[in-house]
Amino acid sequence: MRKIPVILCFAATLLAASLSAQNREAGTEEWRRSLPNKPYAEACDSLRNFLNRIESVPWSEEEEVAAWHSLKDYAVRYRDRKLEQLVDFFFIHIYRYKYVHLYERTIFELYHELAERAERIQHVELQVTCLHSLANRYFEMQNYEASFTLYKKIEPLLESLPDGAFPDKVDIYQAMGDIFYWFREYETAAAHLKKAVRLPVSYWHRRGRAAALNTLGLCFIQTNLPDSAEVCFRTIVDEDLPYAER
Repeated sequence: MRKIPVILCFAATLLAASLSAQNREAGTEEWRRSLPNKPYAEACDSLRNFLNRIESVPWSEEEEVAAWHSLKDYAVRYRDRKLEQLVDFFFIHIYRYKYVHLYERTIFELYHELAERAERIQHVELQVTCLHSLANRYFEMQNYEASFTLYKKIEPLLESLPDGAFPDKVDIYQAMGDIFYWFREYETAAAHLKKAVRLPVSYWHRRGRAAALNTLGLCFIQTNLPDSAEVCFRTIVDEDLPYAER
């Protein structure tokens, strides 16, 4: 049996890679055009789907960074300042550890700056999201006073947003409930967690719903309401939610 020359195999591999890159770029270009001026929730879902696309195919660091920068360029071109800020948030949030060398400032500085930019153009959804990310980071570092201060600022902003327009409410109320549970303020925790579980939930927030139901069940156990706790735990199973444990 004659062997195919190695050089031909190499050329075929390069051609296949080139065609794959061209197809990928064509699909990305078409998707980018549909992105500007979407409502916040739709824009977030689109960016999450874009992230999944990037992670499903091996991209070099240069290609990944260029892809996110191209999204920001589209936002600037269409004068969509909210999308421009949202792309910045996704890039900071996702790649702050992976590409740490790209950032000279700390994650706290980046989130604070982005929250202030969002506030200036009344981009309340992103302002809340940045403050929530900061509050979580402070809590993880056991700086509980800073975390609570931020959540006090977040809550009235959160209440001002329509439920369907801001699906992240589920995760934020769940996080607030977890903090109060941690400090054994079970009734206050339950009040926040009930808000979380009553909200409509998207695919991306199923884990937050599961965590809220789980902690709410634990609150009911602590306050001698075992039947109510059982309902919470059973709901996690019945809805086939991602398992959450404390």
